[in-house]
Amino acid sequence: MKRLACLRCVLLSARPALAADPGTLRIGSKRFTESYILAHLMAQVARPAMASAPEVRQGLGNTAIVYEALRGGLDFTKDDENINSQPFMRWRDRYIHAMEAVQRAQAATGEVKGHYLNVTAATMEDMYERAEFAKELGSVIVMIDLVIGYTAIQSMAKWARRNDMILHLHRAGHSTYPRQKNHGASFRAIAKGMRRAGVASRRQPRSGREALSAPSA
Repeated sequence: MKRLACLRCVLLSARPALAADPGTLRIGSKRFTESYILAHLMAQVARPAMASAPEVRQGLGNTAIVYEALRGGLDFTKDDENINSQPFMRWRDRYIHAMEAVQRAQAATGEVKGHYLNVTAATMEDMYERAEFAKELGSVIVMIDLVIGYTAIQSMAKWARRNDMILHLHRAGHSTYPRQKNHGASFRAIAKGMRRAGVASRRQPRSGREALSAPSA
């Protein structure tokens, strides 16, 4: 059940849909198997608490799912961890579609919206290129994964400061640290280190709930 707590890129809106039935919950999935399954699981879990059956929308693209989530009441949405540039989701196209959705949602709601664009890549040159493109598209925040390593994290933090951008860190890969029986480090220690390295916010591991917050000093 903890897996259902995050439902990455599945839940379109946490509030009732703007439809004829104010009690309708809209759940969407992206175009890959895991997302299809999670959407149906979410609908099954939510059904007993709803006045009507949840509406499941399968196979939404980046623009549709980000737009619906932001229009539905969220302030920010995010890429998943470890997203690079798979054949079904090339990074440049993903950025363009996501930021198009952000701009549409801002125009529709009159509110400030955003999307965490994951710039994780194989080399620093690739990450700088992706971050620059995200900035050109109007994004105010970029995202990296813990697995890129501490040197790369600090390099991206310096880039973010120079370019007046927010840097978000996903904790992907952290489980190799705290799960060691003879050595390791808790995520609290890692989070403090990342804060000092220049990361503005980070996603902490699951401990009964998900969180997006800045590490404490």
